Amino acid sequence: MIANSAQRWLRVAAALLIATTSVAARSTSSAPFVPEIAKTQLADGVFLLAGGPDGYVDGTNTVVVVNDKGVLVFDTSTRPATARAILAEIRKITDKPVRYVVNSHWHPNHWSGNEVFADAFPNVEFIATEQAKTYMLNM
Repeated sequence: MIANSAQRWLRVAAALLIATTSVAARSTSSAPFVPEIAKTQLADGVFLLAGGPDGYVDGTNTVVVVNDKGVLVFDTSTRPATARAILAEIRKITDKPVRYVVNSHWHPNHWSGNEVFADAFPNVEFIATEQAKTYMLNM
């Protein structure tokens, strides 16, 4: 009886290992993740850049406001790859620099693209509440 139970658990463990290895092999393919970004103009100089599913969330929303002196970006998305695609869309809209990035709150799908904007625009100012900043620094 104990031997059968142990064998059953070994079979379950082996099946889980095979399944996990199979999923890992698929998720580490050499093809880079290329996000799709849909652009919608909401008003003069105001755009919604919506990203599709990225394996973490079903979609992301970034709002871009272009004014006379530069660009404000509201939330930078889940992944650096998505942020790079958003930045490419912004560059299609304007050649003005991104001066401000507003992080609405601490969930990573709203700020994980910050590094892309920091690299592209060394003088960009990041805006968040103190509580959001604390949570983001401790994620």
